[in-house]
Amino acid sequence: MSAFNSIIDAVKNNDYSQKVNLLEYLLHYIKKSPGLSREDRDMLRTFANEQAAVLPDEIEAGTTYKEKDAVCNYAERILALVTMLYASKDDIPQNELDGLKALSALIDETRPIEGTAKSIFEGDKIYSGYIDRLISFTRAAPDEYQKGKLYVSLIQNRDNLSRLDEESKSKITAYICEELERYLLVERPGRDLLSAWEMAVDLVKDFHNDKSAGILNATLSAGHSNINYYALESLLSLGADFPAECIKGLAEDLEYANLTYLLLNKHGMTHLYPAEFASNEYLAKSDLVHWLIYPTELGKAPDEIEYIGKVKKLFSNEEYHVFKYRSDSSNLDDALRGKWLIGWSSDNGGTFSNFDLYGEYEKDTVEKTLKNIKKRLIK
Repeated sequence: MSAFNSIIDAVKNNDYSQKVNLLEYLLHYIKKSPGLSREDRDMLRTFANEQAAVLPDEIEAGTTYKEKDAVCNYAERILALVTMLYASKDDIPQNELDGLKALSALIDETRPIEGTAKSIFEGDKIYSGYIDRLISFTRAAPDEYQKGKLYVSLIQNRDNLSRLDEESKSKITAYICEELERYLLVERPGRDLLSAWEMAVDLVKDFHNDKSAGILNATLSAGHSNINYYALESLLSLGADFPAECIKGLAEDLEYANLTYLLLNKHGMTHLYPAEFASNEYLAKSDLVHWLIYPTELGKAPDEIEYIGKVKKLFSNEEYHVFKYRSDSSNLDDALRGKWLIGWSSDNGGTFSNFDLYGEYEKDTVEKTLKNIKKRLIK
């Protein structure tokens, strides 16, 4: 039996969001693996071809763009898996290759914004007319989720943005400024708009004009920490002024406090960070919270988090701040949901939690508990 049977079964029996996460893990494992056995390679090829055969119908069956997009994200990972399983495109049997090409074309057709961006950045030359087409597709998108795909595509191609000529950059910059001004007028922005807003202020580092700093400063008063963090980062990159009170607001938010401190440190401006939020314990707690909000972890901030104490790693002077936290996250199974779990963070970014139950490591004193956690988990 192939070693990959269990993960393939898990992929087949999950929703598309989880399918993508599991395939990402599989792709990473294969990339790091010294080599696959013939049995494993054959099994994975069979799986990939079976999936590629049914995915066109799954894409067409989606009733909303978001549903279709979820299937397309998975389909892209299937195409990446096939690429890894063959030494070159010439080794792929023609009937399989034809099916994969058809699937790739359908993905681009289903997602015109991403497909156009792909054509732009994979081509030998970037034409201004292609940028017009990209912006036109984005303006025509019926919802904020799809409109945000322009920003996703630009961020994914950040290493290639230098290929854009000044006219192309100017067109994209004008569009981003226009959208940022629109976002400021929305009274109750939904999740998709907030996500797009966050990406847009992040992209101002790459696309800016004489209006950009003023728009970013107006953005800072909207009261969204995730957006404010990237707005501050862009303002710092532009060397523009910003109100000092925005830093206090970010320092008070556990999800962004440590990131803000590190950002200011990068620019030699930690003197602007409020001293009452600069303790190692607080910054470590912030780092752990930021770790836990990732979709692969809790997917949200913990409902409660308490400091236990600090320990030194064996054979090292590195200190770890140890915490217990609990959450009702749906990412946790019934045995862990609502229970105290263990996590830790070092001053050097060594942050981790494997959802270990605090009760299984607790002793009759805090000192003994910390010693037990260090011995069995941190080592």
